[in-house]
Amino acid sequence: MGDELRWKIAELADEHELHGCFECGKCNAICPLYNLFDDLDWRSSPRSIVEAGLDERDLTQGDAIWYCLQCDACTEACPCEVGIRDFIAGVRILALEVGRDEHVRRCTRCGDPFAPLTTLEAIARRTADQGAPPALLEVCPRCRTREFSVQARWSLGNLPVGDAPPGEPK
Repeated sequence: MGDELRWKIAELADEHELHGCFECGKCNAICPLYNLFDDLDWRSSPRSIVEAGLDERDLTQGDAIWYCLQCDACTEACPCEVGIRDFIAGVRILALEVGRDEHVRRCTRCGDPFAPLTTLEAIARRTADQGAPPALLEVCPRCRTREFSVQARWSLGNLPVGDAPPGEPK
C-alpha cells in the first residue's frame, strides 16, 4: 500500500474517531450482517474494520468494506460515538478512486457505482423464490427514480421533452 493511501486511511480513522474505540463489541452485536450473511468472515465485521483502520491496513483491497449495509446501527450503538459507517463509506470512496471497483455494481443505465455486489447477491438469494425483479438490482436509485418519473408522466400524457415512451429507445 502506498504512503498516500495509508495517510488517507489514517486521516479517515482520525476524522471518524476510530481511536476512541475501546473494543466493547456492541457494533458487532447489533450489526444486521450476521442475519443477512450466513458465512460472514470476521474481517467484514464492524469491529474488525475499525481494528484494520487503526492499523492503517489497506481496506481498499478485498471485499470486507463492501459487506456493510450502511445502516448506521453500529455507530448508534457505540458508547464512544465511533463513526464506523462513515469511515467505511470513506474507505469505499478511496477504493473507487484507486480503481478497485470489482466488488461494486455499476448502474446499467448511467454506469455509476451504486451498491456492493455482496449485498445485491444476498438480496437476490433471499428473494429468488418471491420472483423479485432482477432489474431493480441493476439500476441505481437515481436512474430508478428517473425511470419511474418518466413512466408516471407518460401515463399522465405529460412526457418530458427529449424522453421516449417507456420501452422505446431514447
